Amino acid sequence: MRMLTDGLVMSLDTLGDGVRVSVKDLIDMVGIPTTAGSFAVARMAVPAERDAACLTGVRAADARIVGRTAMHELAYGISGINAWQGTPTNPLDASRVPGGSSSGAAVSVATGVADVALGSDTGGSVRIPAACCGVAGLKTTWGRIPLDGVWPLAPSLDTIGPLARDVAGLVLGMQLLEPGFTPIDRSVRIGRLPVAAHPDIDAAITRALGGLDVVAVPDRAFSPAIGALGREYGPTAPAALISVATITRALTAAGVGASAKHFPGLGRVQVNTDRAAGGDPATVADDPALRPFAAAARAGAIAIMMSSARYPQLDAAAPAVFSTMVITGLLRGRLGFDGLVVSDDLSTAGALADVPVADRAVRFLQAGGDLALLVDPTTYPAMLSAVRHQAAASAAFHDRLLDAALQVLLSKVRVDLLPCP
Repeated sequence: MRMLTDGLVMSLDTLGDGVRVSVKDLIDMVGIPTTAGSFAVARMAVPAERDAACLTGVRAADARIVGRTAMHELAYGISGINAWQGTPTNPLDASRVPGGSSSGAAVSVATGVADVALGSDTGGSVRIPAACCGVAGLKTTWGRIPLDGVWPLAPSLDTIGPLARDVAGLVLGMQLLEPGFTPIDRSVRIGRLPVAAHPDIDAAITRALGGLDVVAVPDRAFSPAIGALGREYGPTAPAALISVATITRALTAAGVGASAKHFPGLGRVQVNTDRAAGGDPATVADDPALRPFAAAARAGAIAIMMSSARYPQLDAAAPAVFSTMVITGLLRGRLGFDGLVVSDDLSTAGALADVPVADRAVRFLQAGGDLALLVDPTTYPAMLSAVRHQAAASAAFHDRLLDAALQVLLSKVRVDLLPCP
């Protein structure tokens, strides 16, 4: 296998007196074919008619592009090994992989060939090779740097970011990618997420943050109640949204009714509501965390299951499963969901321990719910009796009960479980 000591698959010396820049071989450069590290792509590639949009600032800054860097084929891998294009040599240890997919980018700055390298990162393709080669790498916020003219891997996750020998080099790289970029104001408060790390690493981060206003923040990316069980589609709303929409559409196309749960979301809830009461103090009515539920509804979900947690920014008086504001106002009204609203378990949930068992189904139905779920069948008689009593006492509740029954029947019709002439 050909080894690339400088990470370059094509040496260039473009006009420019500024910073030396290397460019990953999935970013279009005018007059040069883009191969994405693939022989199959290279066979069909033609010279690019224009630069990728992310090179606009590079050209304007009079930077000198020193070459095109090697990469893991099609950006689909983390080792950086490429039998066709060549594998960049890890400058720290030639017996180890350089990391990918922006392997050549990391090596080009580690060996001093370039001051800044432009790479791409979808799931770690800037950060992994930077870590392997002992340099700095930055995954930019999705959408911040334009992707026009960049070979796609997953467009909803792809980003362009800089690699350099140190953070000062990353700042320079960001100024090329985003003219006018300035480093963070050191007076800004920074949240630090506690994670398990080697003591030396933790101490080094603490030193680097010295002099800044740093506050510890709780880990709300993965709720222990859900994330610990490996049941989530992703740690962020954008990551979950894609999978939710895709799976819902696939199930619907196959004639299977899909249900999204637990509205308005458990990603920020730190306890398992099956066992104890818990809440989410942050979620608001226009929160991005609600978008996966909206995506599920648009994709054809027949049901949405309610959370038993509390969301004080939405309703300070009741958990979501008993909240008219959350079910009728937010889910039905604002999000426009017109399908079946299902409860989580109303019989044994620790989150509902302060509500008498007999009252739970009534409160759920009053809030706008349709189908109450019970794990413990011994609680059914008490809830049924309370529902019957309330229906006899209140015409409004009686009508609400009929609406709920109609929703259950319509959901069965949608999946061919109930013939409808």
